Amino acid sequence: MKIFFHDFGDYPLFFSFTAELARRHEHVTHAYVELLSVDRSGSLAVSEPCYEVKRLQMPGDYQAVKYSFFKRFNLEARYARVAATAVVEAEPDLVLSANAPTHVQSALQQAARESGARFICWTQDFYCEAVRSILHKKFGPLGGLIGNVFHFWERRQIRQCDGVLVITEGFRQQLHEWGYPDDQVEVMANWAPIESLPVLAQENDWSREHGLVGKFCFLYSGTMGLKHNPELLLQCAERYARDPSVRIVVVAEGTGADYLREQLTRPELNGCLIVLPMQAAARVPEVLATASVLIATLEPEASHICVPSKVLTYLCAARPLLLSVADKNLAAETVRTGQAGFTAAPDRADLFMSAADRLRQDEALCRELGANARRYAEASFQIERIVDQFERFMGRVL
Repeated sequence: MKIFFHDFGDYPLFFSFTAELARRHEHVTHAYVELLSVDRSGSLAVSEPCYEVKRLQMPGDYQAVKYSFFKRFNLEARYARVAATAVVEAEPDLVLSANAPTHVQSALQQAARESGARFICWTQDFYCEAVRSILHKKFGPLGGLIGNVFHFWERRQIRQCDGVLVITEGFRQQLHEWGYPDDQVEVMANWAPIESLPVLAQENDWSREHGLVGKFCFLYSGTMGLKHNPELLLQCAERYARDPSVRIVVVAEGTGADYLREQLTRPELNGCLIVLPMQAAARVPEVLATASVLIATLEPEASHICVPSKVLTYLCAARPLLLSVADKNLAAETVRTGQAGFTAAPDRADLFMSAADRLRQDEALCRELGANARRYAEASFQIERIVDQFERFMGRVL
């Protein structure tokens, strides 16, 4: 069995998945393209005889165009040809693709068809909904019209798949509305590569480098767009600016991080807010260990199309979580199920701040919730069981 896995990004969780597949099958090619300024996968490469990691090149400067929809679309369309060529060269029996925009997925699907391979779409979110939301805000009715085109395009692309993986039961309804057969859908929740995320002490090399040893750190790590409500992190900094032992630490890139970086000169923040760039994968355990509380945020209009994967990484760090997300979002459900922290609806900043205060004042509670978080991760993120589930689904598709 020759499997070609494509990831539009370099998400660490997928490397453990494809490495385990390689231990079970003839050959696995893991192809990915870096979209961020740091390599998130470097510490996770696994050497297997039948395992090839293939870094694909974006044919241009993605960072320079990522905030312009039309320029980014053009660059992604050019990249789609690069990815499709890689599929044809690999001559796979199965193509499995995650995270990619609809136009990239369509090119990969066509390449799979030309190669005689089956195609499984791994749906992490619905791209058309994000396009419609973003462009409607920017261009009004015209943006909504473009969003409708992408909605039709993604619906057609999904209906031509041999199988669809979704990360939450909530996504199944959209596929049902699009007329996709339910027996070709599998719900497989995301996970984090727990084997590469050990629990470390708050005092470590990274916390010492940034003067954070002994500080109570509310920490946000990962990409931060405007949909992640950076204003809430700013409110936290304003709230704790008079407490010299508290820091709001943002380790991120994106429009939201850029916005917070612009606020750093405000004297009333009293140095409470710290904004740092994304860190290499090898340093992530130290970054998360520096936290006293780990924060994730998501605006309400994004909650039905997006599940913040950073929450799963957070669970491995043995720190309490504090989320501002819709109650029905899978991330909120996970935190509640694991008794790993507190959640508040995006429009309830008061509840979010109240929970922050409670965690700030109760060290024993923080330890208890953090231990629960790690326990949940250890029980849920067993890669052998995850791949077992995928193989059963793959058997149905093939």
